[in-house]
Amino acid sequence: MSAALYDHEKLRAWRAESGLTRTEASYAAGIAYPTLADLEAGRYPNPTVEMLTRLAEVYGRPVGALLPGAVA
Repeated sequence: MSAALYDHEKLRAWRAESGLTRTEASYAAGIAYPTLADLEAGRYPNPTVEMLTRLAEVYGRPVGALLPGAVA
């Protein structure tokens, strides 16, 4: 099994810290609610950089911080 391409726990934490619901965050990022739910649960195997970038922008965070092992 390959390593995760993004830190799904950090993604979930960012949304919680932002105070946005999944519905609000998915709408703001222009992605489907089920996709966001799968991303946050680590069930989305191959997210696009564009998708992760949109979510990072919604949360006001750098997309690079979603890489495994990133500190930010």
